[in-house]
Amino acid sequence: MSINVTVTESPHVDLTIGSSTGLNVGVGGTSHNSLIGLQGGSSGEYYHLTAAEYSALSLSADDYVNITGAETISGVKTFASGLIISADTEDIVITGNLISGNRKLFVDAESLIVGNNNSVNSLNSAVLLGSGNKIFGDSDVIVGGVNNIISGRSDSSEFSAYYNFIGAGEGLEISQSSYSSVVGGDRNKIIRSSYQSFIGGGTGNTLDASRTSIIGGGVNNYITSAEAVQIFGSYITGTESYNGYTYLADNNNRAKIPSRSDALFIDFTGGVDVKTGILAVSQDITMGGDTVATRTWVEERDLGQRFDTSLQSSIDELFVEFPTAFTSPPIVQCELQIPDSSERTYFMAVRSITTTGFYVEFSDNIGAGYTLQTRAIPNT
Repeated sequence: MSINVTVTESPHVDLTIGSSTGLNVGVGGTSHNSLIGLQGGSSGEYYHLTAAEYSALSLSADDYVNITGAETISGVKTFASGLIISADTEDIVITGNLISGNRKLFVDAESLIVGNNNSVNSLNSAVLLGSGNKIFGDSDVIVGGVNNIISGRSDSSEFSAYYNFIGAGEGLEISQSSYSSVVGGDRNKIIRSSYQSFIGGGTGNTLDASRTSIIGGGVNNYITSAEAVQIFGSYITGTESYNGYTYLADNNNRAKIPSRSDALFIDFTGGVDVKTGILAVSQDITMGGDTVATRTWVEERDLGQRFDTSLQSSIDELFVEFPTAFTSPPIVQCELQIPDSSERTYFMAVRSITTTGFYVEFSDNIGAGYTLQTRAIPNT
């Protein structure tokens, strides 16, 4: 049996069918919202959805999962379109039970970026905190600070800088260099193939094409085209390609320029004091460009002799022999030590000085317990 029924919005028709085969109902011009009673709930049935509800079922790649409250996530979770965790103004805390054992955080990524407006444009590198820090080289690290950069070139277009480190500071730069570090400070730079070099703080310091070199801090130091240079101070400028020198200087702004390679320069307006110990000089001593002491002169004075001679009582003359003979008659200085039991003094005179000894005469026969102190200096 087949029944064809056409229904319009008005009038209303009630149709009850007990059993039928091939029932076709045509609804012409009828609103979908008028299909009352068709919402289902059993398996295989369809729900009546609004347009807003239907749109909510169409998720794009930019949609993310919002997790609130306590939640346990286990197993391996894969995010094909990436994962974005946004806490807005709230803190993000990653923690574990540190009482029962060690807990570690593993981040399996080619690069790591933490902080605001930081970027890593290479592999195996990390920017941790700070702002405006950029890396354009492999295997580099910047920790904290503002507007620091590690780059293969100043225009940040190549990736030839690697194994470098910048720690905090502002406006620090390592470019076209590798195996180098800048630790803090302001506007310090290691540039142009200054491999294996180090700047430890300060302001406005630059190592330019200077390998295996160190600036230990200070202000406005500039070293270029050098190798194995260490400087500690301020306003030191090395531009003559001297190598292997160390320059120690104060903080006063004046010309501080090394004058030769493989030398130590000490430049302090307050002078240099050797408080304790021995100052050993193996070559000549020069002051103001003039040699004031040669090695030979110093060595001869090292041969000076000091010794004491106990005097017998009742003598008025004595030959005193040097412990070691001189190459020429020396200058002799003598002093008579008075014993505690006497207050009498004597005049004395030295004569007939030779390379082996001299005579000393007294104004009278001396008493017991007197000692002659002698100092003999080479006469050059």
